[in-house]
Amino acid sequence: LPAFIDKLRTATDEEPLDGRIIGHFRILRLIGEGGMGRVYLGEDRRLSREVAIKFMPSRIAHRSDLVELFRTEAQIASGLKHANIVTIHDVGEADGYHFIVMELIKGRTLRDRLLAQGALKTEEICQLSVPILSALQRAHAAGIIHCDIKPENVMFDGESTGDGYNIKVLDFGLARFGVAINQEGPPLQRGTPEYASPEQRAGSPIDARSDIYSFGVMLHEMVYGRRPGAAASMAPGAPMGLAPIIRGCIAEAPDERYHSVSELLDRFHSLNDRGLNQLGPTRLTRILSQREGLAVIVVALLLLIAVAVPTLT
Repeated sequence: LPAFIDKLRTATDEEPLDGRIIGHFRILRLIGEGGMGRVYLGEDRRLSREVAIKFMPSRIAHRSDLVELFRTEAQIASGLKHANIVTIHDVGEADGYHFIVMELIKGRTLRDRLLAQGALKTEEICQLSVPILSALQRAHAAGIIHCDIKPENVMFDGESTGDGYNIKVLDFGLARFGVAINQEGPPLQRGTPEYASPEQRAGSPIDARSDIYSFGVMLHEMVYGRRPGAAASMAPGAPMGLAPIIRGCIAEAPDERYHSVSELLDRFHSLNDRGLNQLGPTRLTRILSQREGLAVIVVALLLLIAVAVPTLT
């Protein structure tokens, strides 16, 4: 679940649940830990399938307001039906534990990919970006802001096919509901600071443009292998078409960013249609150099012909 519940990190002394039977689920092993609890591989004994189960930390289970937030936000997110959004199967409580049962995704995160190879190829960036944005578009249409878009919350399995990757965006389970979010009260929506928008970090009201900012930081990381610096400057060598997209995402003021994910998706589709995603400056320079070299050869041949013709006559 989104790490914007930053001050409620899971305690290190949480009781291990491996091997337990909770409700009709058998808990198999710990597979992850996030800002609002631990994720276990579980077996749904009624449906005979493996699932991912995220448990609310027991140390805050006495907070009725947080329990209600945990439950209602997950119920809202469970209504998001989209090929690129992890499916929430159930929200439950058993034996004193509050948990969310989710589709089990077997694969690796975008963070794993970036750690393994750094900056990605332009074609791969486009193949990854379009389904991520498509998932955000669906959520925003339902009035749900993710609040914690980052490489750790993007998973894909296997290698790219001709149609791209099978992408899943994680952790919509506690996305704050509402197009404009009222952030009064406990600091529950700070996000991951490195990816959070300026208004999100300041605790101001946010909307879909905050997710666009976070996506822009992640896009910068895919392009350059690092997050943008304090000045959000573009390093040389950016693929044609992607540098202005990054700038349009990570502008400091929300009004200076893309106004919607739909607008951002149109830019990526336009890149694909024109084929510009294949031509970074380095490759473009190489192509121009090759053309210049060819032009020199042609000119030299014409000069030789011009000299040879009078001699033959």
